[in-house]
Amino acid sequence: MIRKTREPSPCFLDHHFTLYGDLKGIHENQENVHPDALDALDRLIDYAKTGYTEGIYEEYEVNDLFEVLFLEIYHMILSNTAVKKCRNCGLYFVVHNLNVEYCHRIIDGEEKPCSEIGPKRAFQKKLEEDYPLKIYNRAYKTHYARVRNGKMTKEDFNRWYLEAKDKLEQVRVGELESTDYEKWLKQ
Repeated sequence: MIRKTREPSPCFLDHHFTLYGDLKGIHENQENVHPDALDALDRLIDYAKTGYTEGIYEEYEVNDLFEVLFLEIYHMILSNTAVKKCRNCGLYFVVHNLNVEYCHRIIDGEEKPCSEIGPKRAFQKKLEEDYPLKIYNRAYKTHYARVRNGKMTKEDFNRWYLEAKDKLEQVRVGELESTDYEKWLKQ
């Protein structure tokens, strides 16, 4: 059963006067202010000093675990909380950015969180399944090492990189054989 209630507040102003009307101008002259209004104001000030703040809150009565789970999911929906399944460990986690695919847990037997391990494993798996990408990646690392060692200029590397990506796309659409691509990469 779900029930919303409001906590009762003490009502000091249950007479026919209004606080605004009777207390208007109290700072100028207290003689024209109704005595009950002054008394009510004093009690409200004392009450405010206790730190009580009136507000609306929700109260729920739950009878089983299903209702607790329902309420949790209900409040997650209300607060736009997104949950995803980690692509590495398979456990669910709360995300603040919908582009995130991996949680920050460190699973048993690992030293780093899924957010560091997962993308590397996914890329390695992609390399195993996509042979042209695998040979391209190997050649990329070789050519980049040449740039770092000063055996190739950055301009030459960038030209090679653009041509290699273009040829990789040709292999994927079937315009170029992967064996020919591999021979070209090894030049």
